[in-house]
Amino acid sequence: MKITDSSGYRFRLSVIYLGVILYLSCMSGPENLDKDWFDIYHIDKLAHIIMYGLLAILLSRDQLSVLIIFVICAAFGILMEIIQGEFFEHRHFDILDIIANISGSLIGIGFYQFIKRKAYDK
Repeated sequence: MKITDSSGYRFRLSVIYLGVILYLSCMSGPENLDKDWFDIYHIDKLAHIIMYGLLAILLSRDQLSVLIIFVICAAFGILMEIIQGEFFEHRHFDILDIIANISGSLIGIGFYQFIKRKAYDK
């Protein structure tokens, strides 16, 4: 694994962000919401896409290979869903969350690669 700066700042930031995702994944959601379930459901999937997209971008800045970034993001997303389903009463395993996590990861990787190419083209 190649880290781009001597202090490892970028890598540490990625690890801290993994901790943030872990914390948020283990929290209980707000109870007795007045909002329509359909609206909340879509916001939840969008949150997964954004969180894992940002994770992929942070890992991309460490100059890891695209495959390694994808494996880290996908494995972490799947692991979080398994942990939620097995260890927390207020959380559950959701295959659609895994799909959102993987989609966000791919979007983040693609976005970073696009921006990187645009920056080199100038």
